[in-house]
Amino acid sequence: MSGIGTIAAANVVPGNRPPDESYFVVSMYARWMMPHPITGSPWSVGASDVSAHRIISELSAFVGHVDPSKHRILAGGDLNMISATICLTLIEPTLSRQQISLVAHP
Repeated sequence: MSGIGTIAAANVVPGNRPPDESYFVVSMYARWMMPHPITGSPWSVGASDVSAHRIISELSAFVGHVDPSKHRILAGGDLNMISATICLTLIEPTLSRQQISLVAHP
């Protein structure tokens, strides 16, 4: 796993059902991570993108079934995704609304 508290999974077999009707339930949380100091990044808030990508990669271990029609995963949680507008405001607070709009929505 990529980090403490980022993903928890269970195989659920509904009562009185055959085992092939089971499904995976996954709880996800993408932690905020600070850029490595060597980057010299002014980004002081951090980002959750790296954590979210790791979670998606880890979910691939649960993908696949002999019969694809029976493949079931229920995943939910907090991936801490924020809009580009907010990110740009945090990274470069001197940008005008028009500049942010042009970068966020080309």
